[in-house]
Amino acid sequence: MVEKGLFIVIEGIDNSGKTTQSGLLKEYLEGKGLPVVQTREPGGTEVGEEIREILLKKRDKMMDPQAQALLFYAARVEFLKSIVEPNLSSGVTVITDRFEPSTYVYQGYTQGATDFVQSLSRLVVGYKYQPDVSVVLDIPAEESFRRRSNEDRQGQDLIYEHQGLEFSKKLREGYLEYTKEHPNAVLLDGTEDIKSVHERIILCIKPKLIAKGIRGIHV
Repeated sequence: MVEKGLFIVIEGIDNSGKTTQSGLLKEYLEGKGLPVVQTREPGGTEVGEEIREILLKKRDKMMDPQAQALLFYAARVEFLKSIVEPNLSSGVTVITDRFEPSTYVYQGYTQGATDFVQSLSRLVVGYKYQPDVSVVLDIPAEESFRRRSNEDRQGQDLIYEHQGLEFSKKLREGYLEYTKEHPNAVLLDGTEDIKSVHERIILCIKPKLIAKGIRGIHV
């Protein structure tokens, strides 16, 4: 019987370093001999990427949060059935840039659709697709905006970033609340240097790796 792969989620407000850390974690785990798939949400599948374009399209007014949530969960069904379930069942570790915490924070906590989001979550995710660990990279909203100004963001749709500093502050509050309510969520200081954050992420998943019999784990 093939041992199930790990399901690891990297989260945080915009510009917190999610994509960078997901890539570093993939390299680390592959170096330990684990097969790994690195993906993102919404996206990862053809349908998911198409829905992503709809969700992040620039509009004069943001889409209703319940409509946003429905689209996110439509993409999530495809994501879970096409990527997460088959890979985990085959012993492949899945690392995703965003998952359930983002919907909880962006559409639920920040835009007032928490009950609606939680209902959809129970239907689509339930207990079956809970991550082994969700790492939340915490940075101040001001730092998010500073990093945005220092990066080449050409070609990237910044629909949520364009909502302003107060919106980003609310997002951060939502992530702090999420980590309090979910035992498998770990809050890390995302303002540290890239190497230090990577090492802390390894420490977070170390017990999971040891349980799988992976040797030579160190930071």
